[in-house]
Amino acid sequence: MPAPNPTSITYTSLDDAFAFFNRRLFDGRLPSCLITIQRTQGAYGYFAGERFGSKDGKEVTDEIALNPAHFEACSTEQSLSTLVHEMTHLEQHHFGKPSRAGYHNREWASLMRAVGLIPSSTGAAGGKEVGQRVSHYIEPGGPFERACAELVERGFKSLYVERWSEAGERARKAKAASKTRYTCPECSTNAWAKPDVRLVCGTCRVDMDGAHSKGGRMSAEFQVIQLAIDEGAIQKAKPRLRNQLIGCMHAHNELTALNRILIFSMNDTGEGELHDSAQSVQMWCLLQVLGGKLFETWNMLVERFLTAQPEDPALTGLSAAHRIELDWLKDYFGVDKPKDNALRLLRDKTAFHYDKLNLTVAAENLAPGESTIYLAQHPANALYYVGSSLVFRTVFAMIADRTQDPAGRSHGERTNAGFNLAIEEVQLVNVRLHTVLYGLIAGLLEKVIGRPLSSLEQLRIPIVGAPSPENVGLPTFIDIRNQIGDARLATVERRPNRA
Repeated sequence: MPAPNPTSITYTSLDDAFAFFNRRLFDGRLPSCLITIQRTQGAYGYFAGERFGSKDGKEVTDEIALNPAHFEACSTEQSLSTLVHEMTHLEQHHFGKPSRAGYHNREWASLMRAVGLIPSSTGAAGGKEVGQRVSHYIEPGGPFERACAELVERGFKSLYVERWSEAGERARKAKAASKTRYTCPECSTNAWAKPDVRLVCGTCRVDMDGAHSKGGRMSAEFQVIQLAIDEGAIQKAKPRLRNQLIGCMHAHNELTALNRILIFSMNDTGEGELHDSAQSVQMWCLLQVLGGKLFETWNMLVERFLTAQPEDPALTGLSAAHRIELDWLKDYFGVDKPKDNALRLLRDKTAFHYDKLNLTVAAENLAPGESTIYLAQHPANALYYVGSSLVFRTVFAMIADRTQDPAGRSHGERTNAGFNLAIEEVQLVNVRLHTVLYGLIAGLLEKVIGRPLSSLEQLRIPIVGAPSPENVGLPTFIDIRNQIGDARLATVERRPNRA
């Protein structure tokens, strides 16, 4: 008897399950997709619309991913309920009105209930049904439970599970505990060594911070290093060198602030269609500003560094790792002539320049409830949802059409694909641009002060209780009644007496 083929068994079983649930729960209307096995921290699975396609661009497909790390602890029914959970995202992607990426809105919640899965932020009764992070529990006697029982009875093969022995796990943990990961605070390069040793980054020439490896997550308590720069050195620096250094530092601060606010904008601050709309607009607007600022930061680097002949000394001093990232950015943006990309479209069409947009197609494809505006007592709380929706629908569709043939695809599919591409390109540029800025700042700063950064006195400041990014929400509405009252009162008090 031939040995079993784990790959064939796993993917055939999942493909059969998808086809079965498609017939039983979705009337067979869901298109095929690519089912993958992906380890994703903190998630049982995910859906990504139009994530994959053929090399020639003629075929595009969606992805449903399941996390195998949970197969051991979950029953077959629970693992299959994750598959159906993601199938409802697939359904909404093609036939409904999804909200921003990752947000579970009320339409999706209704689709889940229709198949016998009850949305819940806690995975149990009483949790919120809408939000950025929403799980589910199985409705007793509902459509999914009945269909799943039938599938298992038909002989569905259980999924392979991870099986590490307890002894092996203890050995791995002991080995991990014996080493400390050290990270350069400037370029984020990692190195591993025994605890309580001092490592210095050879590229940035600063002490590397040590922390026991925790899968890449920063702990709740960490340190920042304060370096006092001689003000006389800054004042005496040649104008070009000083302008290059300060320009890079300021650009870094701008990008850091925008990134932080964008992350916060993706977290829930309220429930209902009003809050959903306000949060979407807020997140879109921050995405466009960050995209535009990334583009303008590159323009600054081109103007101040890349056009010099011979090559600017600041570039000559970059490490090989920094040069790789710089070459990637050159290929993405272009140097002599700007290239067409998602960030350029965000910058030119929405963020800074407001080039003319043809909104006709987006207007013809408005979803129910999308042509909405919300007026408020104070302008700070007004929301013109239809205004931003039409603009971003148009721009995201344009971004998608750069890489994929729009023929045969709905405007909604193009919009969702364009949004995902915009997020992906912003992330790719973000990391590389920060890395190059780190390298330039380190080199320029050493030229200004005339000695290695590692020779400066360091003051390590502990940061205690810093919140994780997912625990901070950016408010969509603010109560400013008192401020309005105070302003009116102050106006009255400043009127001159008319005796």
